[in-house]
Amino acid sequence: MPKKALPKPTKKRSAAKPTASPSKALAVRRAPVATAKRKTSGKLAVTPTQVFPTATASYAVSHPDAVPFLLLFGTVGVALSVAATLALDTLRPAARAFGARLESAFAPDAKTPEEAARVLRVKIESSPNAQRATLEGVRRLLDSIAREAAEPLADLTAEYASGDKPVDGFFRGAARLLADLTPEEFAALRAILGRTCREDVILGRAEVSLLYRPRNDDRDGPAHFTFSRPLAEDDPRRPGTKGEWADLGPLEAHHTQHVLHVVQLLKLNALANDPRVGGFAATSGPENFVVAATVWRRLAALLGSPLVARKKNG
Repeated sequence: MPKKALPKPTKKRSAAKPTASPSKALAVRRAPVATAKRKTSGKLAVTPTQVFPTATASYAVSHPDAVPFLLLFGTVGVALSVAATLALDTLRPAARAFGARLESAFAPDAKTPEEAARVLRVKIESSPNAQRATLEGVRRLLDSIAREAAEPLADLTAEYASGDKPVDGFFRGAARLLADLTPEEFAALRAILGRTCREDVILGRAEVSLLYRPRNDDRDGPAHFTFSRPLAEDDPRRPGTKGEWADLGPLEAHHTQHVLHVVQLLKLNALANDPRVGGFAATSGPENFVVAATVWRRLAALLGSPLVARKKNG
């Protein structure tokens, strides 16, 4: 009889191991990354030797008054700290001129700078209006583009601080204007005031309308400043014509390219306005502006262009 084939022995299956959920498996795979320690340079404290390169550190030694700025900007980056030191060098002459002018305005009889500074400190500390005016003046000095702005800003600050006057629209507008002017625009504004701040233009008027354009009889020639003035009662052109544009002459050629931007800054800082619609001088455009006579005279005084005596026209 054939032998029956014996059944092959079967391997005993082991119990299946429980598999982790996808999220847990992902967490396991990510674990080494999540728990890896970030390498650090070990520089936890900010010190001058850690923040600054050799050149900047040597500058700090020779300019101790710049150290606070260097420490502040050095935490952000070396390039910014170097820029800050250069800014300090640029600002230092203007700051000295501003301080000297302010001290002389508050203490004209002081025998020494220390005495003048002491009088200035007492005045500022005793008056909230003086504190506000001085703070605003210094802030605009820091923002200023032209070195020439330092003395007018100091005179403006002294006018309000020494007189205990609250900061008003004129102060804010004039300070912003002075800070925004480039040296070339500063010179152009002085020239504009010298040309237009005249007795025959200002006196007896609450406001003045000024126009800067070529003359009608010379359209290709240089632009002239003109101002509007009413006609006399017995003028034969009345009543059909109520006023006329009186010529004030052109500016020097090197100022002309800056005039329109200076006029725009006057308007932006609420020191001048566009002409009213329907008025005699309602010629619209960037070259036309209306300014209060008192504002014009105060600006002229700040910039060293006092009222010019001229023979009255008409």
